[in-house]
Amino acid sequence: MGMLSEEKYQSTKRKIKSASLIILLIGLLAGGLLIFMGYSRGSRYDKNKIRVEMNQEFMSSGFSERYYELQEDLNKSHSSIVFYMFGGFVIVASCMFSGFVYLTSKGREIAAYQAQQILPIAQEGMQRMAPTAREVMRESAPVYGEVAKEIAKGVKEGLKDE
Repeated sequence: MGMLSEEKYQSTKRKIKSASLIILLIGLLAGGLLIFMGYSRGSRYDKNKIRVEMNQEFMSSGFSERYYELQEDLNKSHSSIVFYMFGGFVIVASCMFSGFVYLTSKGREIAAYQAQQILPIAQEGMQRMAPTAREVMRESAPVYGEVAKEIAKGVKEGLKDE
């Protein structure tokens, strides 16, 4: 058989599962690295200590060169939040995308499960509707017979006229 074989299906399924695992691992590593970078960047600065030192510097010297250096250090400590946000986003996105790819590899099993869920309902519906359909056919048959006779009569008359 050309394109369709169980071996090719199983091989492709394994490849898709592997791809989903690789996507998940890369996403977790990248997101974890970003979060770690944010943590290490933020832990270098003690925000409360910087604020106290800024207040003391402002009281003693106003907006001095040191005050602006301290303000820049405080801003750097706040920029670590961006790393947390992007790290979290990367982790969530990679989990979602990896899950989608994994579900793709399980498509056959999901379709079989859905068919198993629907089949008994469809059978019951057919069993209940079969007598009704038979009755409708019995009642309709004479009408269809009359229609067919009229059509045949019209065709015969048309042929006689020629």
